Amino acid sequence: MPIEFSTGGPGAIIETMIEQKWGDALLRLPRNTARTIEEARAGFEASDTFRIFYPTLQDIIGGVLVDDRTTQGWRCLLFHRNQVLAQLETERNGRPLAIHIGQAKDGIVQAMTLADQLDGRYLVDAVEVSALKLCALRLCPTDAEPRRAEYLIPYEPDASGLSAYTATPVAEAMTLLIPLAKRILEMSEADPLSGG
Repeated sequence: MPIEFSTGGPGAIIETMIEQKWGDALLRLPRNTARTIEEARAGFEASDTFRIFYPTLQDIIGGVLVDDRTTQGWRCLLFHRNQVLAQLETERNGRPLAIHIGQAKDGIVQAMTLADQLDGRYLVDAVEVSALKLCALRLCPTDAEPRRAEYLIPYEPDASGLSAYTATPVAEAMTLLIPLAKRILEMSEADPLSGG
């Protein structure tokens, strides 16, 4: 398996969710069949955690996709009976922050399957830039120091203009993302309704 996940992420995610009163949220997930917190505790599983980054438009314009020193938080996939029900996002300290049930939970599974088929060994993170409508995996070779991203694999609902489910070299992706970020930033600064 060529993909790996960052160490240092939160552990015992299901237990933490239940302890912090997120158990009812688990029971309300679409396609969930657990009826009680006890059933959820016994039947839910969490994937390995991966870091989530939210670079700003200014970061992208400056050519910085991710600053490794500032992990924004963690995500994992929540499974029930081998079916992905959601992504759980936590703060850096592991405290649950949000449950994502939309299209991205399925998209990221497909992107990870693709990443797992690449030659080499890669550390996997997720990157989202809402202003660019970018949702992507970031793949860094595990043996590279300093760690630099080699590929992005955009996944649905990505609408950035990059090819979904394609391992795109980061340098190539940035040639599309930088001008797009500049245009969006310029438009928002010129629009009096946006507060710019």
